[in-house]
Amino acid sequence: MSQTLRDLVSAWQSSFHTPSDDELAAQIRTIEAVLLENQRLGYEIHSHLARYPEQAHESRAILEEFHREQATLMTRLGELMLEWRRRGGNFDLRKRGEPRVPPRPVKAEATKGEDGDDEETPETLNPSSTPQEMPVSAEALRAWKEQLQKKQVPVSRPAEMSEAKQRAVLLSLMNTLGEIRELNSMVNIVDEVDGLEKITSPEYRTQWALMSKPMQRVWLAMLVARTRNVKDATTTNPGLRERIKAFILHFPAYAKTYQPGYVNGLQVSHNPEHGSWYNDAIIFWNQLKQMTVAPLPSGEEEPGPIPPPPVAPPSSSVVPAATVPNEDDGPAIDSHWPLWSLVRDKRGILLGGEPREPARIKLENAFAMAELEWIPGDNPRRVDSVVERVTQNRVDIVFVLQQWTAHKVTNKLIDACKSSGVPWALVSSYSIKSIRAGLDRFLSAAREATSS
Repeated sequence: MSQTLRDLVSAWQSSFHTPSDDELAAQIRTIEAVLLENQRLGYEIHSHLARYPEQAHESRAILEEFHREQATLMTRLGELMLEWRRRGGNFDLRKRGEPRVPPRPVKAEATKGEDGDDEETPETLNPSSTPQEMPVSAEALRAWKEQLQKKQVPVSRPAEMSEAKQRAVLLSLMNTLGEIRELNSMVNIVDEVDGLEKITSPEYRTQWALMSKPMQRVWLAMLVARTRNVKDATTTNPGLRERIKAFILHFPAYAKTYQPGYVNGLQVSHNPEHGSWYNDAIIFWNQLKQMTVAPLPSGEEEPGPIPPPPVAPPSSSVVPAATVPNEDDGPAIDSHWPLWSLVRDKRGILLGGEPREPARIKLENAFAMAELEWIPGDNPRRVDSVVERVTQNRVDIVFVLQQWTAHKVTNKLIDACKSSGVPWALVSSYSIKSIRAGLDRFLSAAREATSS
């Protein structure tokens, strides 16, 4: 290789941005969290295939892709940890202090002895005593990967993120989940289940571990209390209980992996500490709010009261249907869709918003219904008529446009459906795609429970 080419390669290599110690630790921590989530996902996949072995063959491609992704992540984690070790850090990264990168060895010049021979200095006599930077070989990386797969290497714990970043993560998670809802209506119950289901998805669970142990403990305790609270409120709704049953299993698994401390409610035999799970959730939520605020430096006083935010419109207000964006109805409904029997040749009612005849006809034809009647939700007399028809079993299924129907109207109609055994579903819009999504969300699990 010519000297000019060597200079070009050297300049190209030096243009890369070398991550700082904090950036490297954050990368290790993130990949470690993703690997743990993937491991739990693998357990869930194999558990599902154990229950439905007939799906094993068609799932082979998915499993192969999953294992390739897992191997890629493990290889990347090994590379990062070897780089960390090269910088002078150890594998208990919480106690490592600042990594110490050994200086490059200085080549000692040989001096002439009295007899004219080259006289070696102590550095040349024992070159191994001088620390040297060694590149990561492919063989070392392969051995590290094998050890990691066999769980012979202790799991690394990078240095904690800064307090400001931890507070930002916690605040983002709380905003995603939303305030604790009073479960005095079916709408609030469904919203609470939706929020808990979202915040326990793998995308968000990887962020829990970015917080300190005290934050993790209170956060997990709050989630457990809210889940136990909404679980008690869904004793007569098998569909929602199936969804809760799916994500409630993540809490003990997370506690076992990250060990944030004792959390009440992880065992079925546990009772609330403050009279009810709702009270427990409120107390933990308020503690989390305090953790999102940076402590004041010594000597400073509390700031004055913050003016209240603008008042949001009441939850019972009805949004005009004209504000709804057009949605893509998506592909045609498969002939093997398991919920066809609930809509085909049935009499249905769509409640809420402003009726639109072309859309009503389109829905009626798409779901092969005998009749679909669209009734605005702001007419009390029409609503009372719908409730009466439901109680008299003159309606086979009910759809409620949630955004454009007042909560008190929704609750009144849902109560009538539950007492009469009429299927119902909350839907986000009047597109075919949204109607089907509402049916799958509210009625799939209930149908499986009744058929099993």
